[in-house]
Amino acid sequence: MALGLSGPAWCAATTNECLEQLAAKVAAVEGLQAVYGYRTAKAELATQASITSITQMPADSPVGLDMAYDYIIDVLVRIDGDYAAAERALNDIVDGIWPAIWGANEPTWSNCYPYAFTQKPPSPQELNGYRRALLYVRVIPN
Repeated sequence: MALGLSGPAWCAATTNECLEQLAAKVAAVEGLQAVYGYRTAKAELATQASITSITQMPADSPVGLDMAYDYIIDVLVRIDGDYAAAERALNDIVDGIWPAIWGANEPTWSNCYPYAFTQKPPSPQELNGYRRALLYVRVIPN
């Protein structure tokens, strides 16, 4: 009997390749003026999203999960004096993002889904005048 050590089979799609695909899918959502695959220094547009890679999770499980990449999609909508319009615009964008990214995106990933509740926290002082949503996304790469 031979004793063998094994780890997960590494996926072909990298963190950056999945990030690029995620940014492209989010950029197609109506209402967004820009989507960045990185954290921006400041908000300048009326609507924008920044996507940031936050974790890489190598794993070996009975269901075949070899790797997962976690991202935060940070959506900002400028209030411009009309709080109700900003809230509706933010909700429309968030409602558009989930169907755009959820599920398989061959050949880059086999699944994409939320791993935490979407949050709409108060904006920090440096983003005063913006309405914000944070979407927590897990991608299972191929």
